[in-house]
Amino acid sequence: MRLSLLNRSIIYVVLIFVFILVAYPIAWMVISALKTNAEILAYPLSLPSRLNFGNFSAAWIEGKFGAYFFNSVFITLTSLTGIIFFSLLASYALARLDFPGRRIFTYLWLLGLMIPPHVVLIPSFKIMVFLNLIDNPLSLIFTYVGSTSMAVLIMRAFFATLPRDLEDAARIDGCSELGIFWKIALPLAKPAIGVIAIFYFVFLWNEFLFPLIYLRDERFFTVTLGLMNFRGQYRIDYALMFAALTIAAVPPIIGYLIFQKNFIKGLTAGALKF
Repeated sequence: MRLSLLNRSIIYVVLIFVFILVAYPIAWMVISALKTNAEILAYPLSLPSRLNFGNFSAAWIEGKFGAYFFNSVFITLTSLTGIIFFSLLASYALARLDFPGRRIFTYLWLLGLMIPPHVVLIPSFKIMVFLNLIDNPLSLIFTYVGSTSMAVLIMRAFFATLPRDLEDAARIDGCSELGIFWKIALPLAKPAIGVIAIFYFVFLWNEFLFPLIYLRDERFFTVTLGLMNFRGQYRIDYALMFAALTIAAVPPIIGYLIFQKNFIKGLTAGALKF
């Protein structure tokens, strides 16, 4: 009993410590977003003397962060739709269909996980220049939709766990291969799709490297690029920057809170199986 109590105490202490590490920067960011620049510089760890909600409207309108926000929403949701669509088809084929070289194709597809994005940065840029897609959101969408290795890894592992009896029964009833995928496999794959959606949404929303390389026109900036505009040559508007950071942090947090059950269930269901 004493050992069990000690174990629980250690777990609680570790959890509280981790919670403080995660929650403190977020709380400091939100509190700083409600301060003036003078308060942030003079008393960075104090509470605001009064709540300056005007920082959010100033960042949204004057700082043009609203335009950057909607650019990120469009690019992220469009890319996410393409990633889920193509990864579902590819992973189902690799997991359930028998064709020559299936295992080789699987390992070649997953080889993308071994290649850092920086390695393909220059070739990707030259391809976009050739296609005349620089300063075009399509350059980011095409690049992101091509990065399906992790999604295929998760979905293939999930589809591999589905019992063959379901497919055999559907075939006896005259269901086609596409019908089996659409009516049987896809509904069962919702938890794994939730994992992909959350993982890639956070990744795409926070991605900085490719927007920095592809986008030069401020009209197409994403939130990660837009944050740089709050840093001038001689001064930084910390109040508006923290307000913009708070706005940018809202969608991933809300998305995770809504889909966290599917996220945990999908991680459990998508145990790796080759």
